[in-house]
Amino acid sequence: MEGCLEPNQVIAIATRNGLLDRLPFKTVAEAQAAFDYQDLQEFLDLRDATCSVLVEEQDFYEVTIAYLRKMREQNVVHVEMFFDPQVHTLRNVKFSTFMLGMRRALQEALTEFQITVKLIMCFMTELGPDAAVQTLEEALPYREDIAGVGLARGIPGWQGKRFPHSAFGEVFERCRREGFRATAHAGEEGPPSELWECINVLKVERIDHGVHCLDDPELIHHLEQSQLPLTVCPLSNLKLKVYHGTLIEKMRQLVLQTRVNVTVNSDDPPFFGAYLNENFLFWAEQLPLSHKRIYQLVRSSVQASFLEPGAKVELLARLASCYADSTAGVPLSRVLSDSPPK
Repeated sequence: MEGCLEPNQVIAIATRNGLLDRLPFKTVAEAQAAFDYQDLQEFLDLRDATCSVLVEEQDFYEVTIAYLRKMREQNVVHVEMFFDPQVHTLRNVKFSTFMLGMRRALQEALTEFQITVKLIMCFMTELGPDAAVQTLEEALPYREDIAGVGLARGIPGWQGKRFPHSAFGEVFERCRREGFRATAHAGEEGPPSELWECINVLKVERIDHGVHCLDDPELIHHLEQSQLPLTVCPLSNLKLKVYHGTLIEKMRQLVLQTRVNVTVNSDDPPFFGAYLNENFLFWAEQLPLSHKRIYQLVRSSVQASFLEPGAKVELLARLASCYADSTAGVPLSRVLSDSPPK
């Protein structure tokens, strides 16, 4: 959610809240120039500066509903969205403030757009397991609104150490007992050992990013055998210079030459200039992908989701119908974005 602020929107919210001085840009043109990163940390610093202007329930509602409206335009019918409570509670924003704003947007999206949404609450690796436990306690009153937990990084201006993924084993175990599903960011800029910690200690149901699995043949074998899903974000990997100029070759290897269970996702869309369909089309053109492989990727997304079994069956049936249309001569771009949900 924190990465869904479009430049014009963040400027408007900052102006309304009297916080324009917190932004490193004052116009949309300046924002677009700033959205050019040398590495992950540069991106995180910019993203965190923008989300620092979110202070009222209405702010969180507006960011969330604008993103879900864009998803409706892209023909998306189910969304699983991260949010980072600690980024806000560290600024003395109450847990209820962002939860009630997001909840209102989710209810509106279901009613008006027929989009279902599941929220995934991330713990920050910089703050450690004790802070994660505290955040979990704050989240329990909103258990019905939060489907799962994740692990990420991105505390503004943080100069301390990052805790290893394995340090969060006990809190993830408690989350499972409380009924939360589990995922974690790993292997984006970090080594394959992060993924092993997610698998062996956190016992996650899927891994976010995970592209550096390619650096460990044993890990590739394990992922092929277990079919543990990876939520890969192609265009953020490109803009953050993951694999330093060999990304397309690495993605071709991962998607077309292994049996790893890969899904296609967007990552902080305004910051990387790409929502979901742009990521699909990028791979379709660059790897390239056949309609059959795209169909398989979307099936993997449905199966890897935190949806209930009955909802997955329904979506898989709708997907099969779309695939039949695409193979009958309907252009790929229409299948992905132009036609309304059936």
